[in-house]
Amino acid sequence: MALGRDCGCGTPAYNCKTEFQYAVKVVCGVIAAAQPGTDAQPGPLAPGHYYTAVNIHNPAVCGCVTPRMKVAQALPWGADKPMGTVTPYYSVGPICADQAIEIDNPQILGLFPRATFVKGYLVIASPQELDVVAVYTAAQDYCGPCSNLFTERVPARCVPVCEDLVLPIDTGVAAWQTVATPAGTLATPQPVVVLSPLPSAWKPAPSGSAWVSAAAGDASTAASGSYTYQLGFELCSGYSNPVLQLQGLADNAAQVFLNNTGFGSLAGFGASPPYPTLSPPAASFLVGANVLKIVVTNGPGGGANPTGFAVAGLLRVAGGKCPCADPPLLPAPTAPQK
Repeated sequence: MALGRDCGCGTPAYNCKTEFQYAVKVVCGVIAAAQPGTDAQPGPLAPGHYYTAVNIHNPAVCGCVTPRMKVAQALPWGADKPMGTVTPYYSVGPICADQAIEIDNPQILGLFPRATFVKGYLVIASPQELDVVAVYTAAQDYCGPCSNLFTERVPARCVPVCEDLVLPIDTGVAAWQTVATPAGTLATPQPVVVLSPLPSAWKPAPSGSAWVSAAAGDASTAASGSYTYQLGFELCSGYSNPVLQLQGLADNAAQVFLNNTGFGSLAGFGASPPYPTLSPPAASFLVGANVLKIVVTNGPGGGANPTGFAVAGLLRVAGGKCPCADPPLLPAPTAPQK
C-alpha cells in the first residue's frame, strides 16, 4: 500500500490525496445485570465490565507522526431510533520513530461524558502507515479477575482525504436552482436565469454576482407570491470551522436559510451599499447534504411587477470537500470558435 497512490472514485484518471485509516472495534464500560424479579430488558452485551486498549506504534526509523482519532458510536438499529454520535477528530501524539502510545477506556469514555458504556469504532487517520493492535478484556465485576482476553491487529486501508472546501456562492457563478414558484407557474427544479436588462429601480448586483430569477420575463413582470431558490453542497465527515458569509439584494424581499435555519434577510432592491453581511450559526451545518435556501416574496403589483435576487458570498470549510465531488458551480464559459 503506497501513500499518495491514485484513488479512482469511479473516475479513471482522477488523482487525489490519500491517507491511511484504521477502524478499530471498541467495547468500553459496564453492562449492569438486571435486578431479580424485574422486567428489565437485557443489555447489548452480557452483564460485565468491558475494556478496550488500542496500541499504536510508529514503525518509521526517522521522524514523527501525529495521527487523528475519532469515535463513531454504534447504537441499536431501529427506524425510530437516532444514529450514534460521531465525535470530532482529535490529534494523537506526536508519535516519533519506534514510539508507541495507547488509547483505552478512560480516553474513549471521556468523549461521551454521560455514558457508562460505549461501543462502536475508534477511527485512526494517519499520513503514514502505523501498527495498530487492539486488546479486549472482560470481567464479571470491577474487582474480579479477567475472564476473557483477545487481541487483533487492525489492517490499514487507503482512503481519499477530505480537503478544504472553498465555494463561491455568487449568483451567476454558483449553480442556483429554482425549486418553487407561485401556484406552480413554472416547472421546477430548473437553473435560475440571469436577468438583463434590469429594471431602472434596481441597484447593481454586489460585485462578482448577477441578478437572477426563475424566468427571463421576471425582469419586467412576474406573478406575485413566494419564489424559492436553493444551492446544494456536500460536507465531508470530520469537517471543522464552517464559515459562510453573504450579502445581497432582492425584489421585493427575501429570507435566507441554511438547512431550514433562518439567519437573516437580504436588502431591498433599491438599497445602497454597504449591505448587511449574513452568516448562519455553525450548528446549522450538517455532514453530507446541505441546502442554502432563499425565499423571495414578490408583492402584488399592476403592470410591471419584476422579481429577482442577487447574492455574493463565500463558503469556507476546513476538511469539508468530499473527495471526487464537483463543486456546485456553473460551467466555465468556452471561448468562441474562430
